[in-house]
Amino acid sequence: MYLNLQDADLASEILKNRLTHVDREVSVVEASKLMRKSGATQLLVTGDSNGTFLAIGIVTANDIVTRVIAAELDPAVLTAGDITWSGMAGTERIGGKRSSDTARLRDS
Repeated sequence: MYLNLQDADLASEILKNRLTHVDREVSVVEASKLMRKSGATQLLVTGDSNGTFLAIGIVTANDIVTRVIAAELDPAVLTAGDITWSGMAGTERIGGKRSSDTARLRDS
């Protein structure tokens, strides 16, 4: 389920806790770099639907290590949306083609 950040209470809570966020289309490599730069161990994965900013799920450093690196998947191909835990954001096609890493991640 998507979380609508037009809900003032939810938006306020996210801003108060200074949760770092990343778009669901950003590669896992870029998400990792953002984590390192910001000192975060988790990122709020976001998207946009008809001009509405949506929270899709959470990606943690542990997710990246255990679901991508340890599984020998390509973090440059997979996106934050592919590995988010909400189950709604994962994309099965990258650049119009099915990514074998995305398929392997989905099937694992």
